[in-house]
Amino acid sequence: MGLEYHNYEDAGMRLANSVCFWDGHPYYVTQVEGSTRNSTKVRLWPFNRVSSGTTKDTMVVDYTDDRFDYTPKQLGFLNYDGNCYFLTRIPARIQKQGLVSEQVTCTSSPRFYIGDVFTSNAFESMLLGNYPTLDNCLKKLSENPYTVGMAFSRNFCVRSEKKLLFIYFRETPVMISTSRSGPSNFQELPDIPGINLIKRIMKNEGVYNQCYK
Repeated sequence: MGLEYHNYEDAGMRLANSVCFWDGHPYYVTQVEGSTRNSTKVRLWPFNRVSSGTTKDTMVVDYTDDRFDYTPKQLGFLNYDGNCYFLTRIPARIQKQGLVSEQVTCTSSPRFYIGDVFTSNAFESMLLGNYPTLDNCLKKLSENPYTVGMAFSRNFCVRSEKKLLFIYFRETPVMISTSRSGPSNFQELPDIPGINLIKRIMKNEGVYNQCYK
């Protein structure tokens, strides 16, 4: 995907210690490999191996290969430790072309240090857009009192607040239910600004029929 950088040092400055994609899957790039200044090889680590300290299951690839991708990826809700947090990219000019933790911020409360989850399975699922269904989220909330929120798409989550359930679009509550028996009990909150746009986003993310039954 990428054009060849000027030299080894330039490639390292742009890609090392960042998240890039290889063949549609996210990896952590640690360093440029090779013995020459014109090397186009980088080492990729699966998220679950970054903290292992060994190179087992890592691979060395050519960053000029079409399967290598450092273009910006969509962020969104992160399911982590019994709650969900909405992540966005900080608009900033930096030299890195891969994604780094300094580019990401949490707009939900309580906030936390992004570096703690940056190469976690939860962050990987968010990058890939892998979320449970609304039904599965409701089941988790009913079974585990320590789970207070769970996302079912990049932009939508369900939260438990004072024995009520709310569906949120990012940081805005848009639907409410007094029952935990299923999504058919959710009712649209009145006077939500931009509700038609929110519904279109629901449809685009394939969750509209989960919310409106």
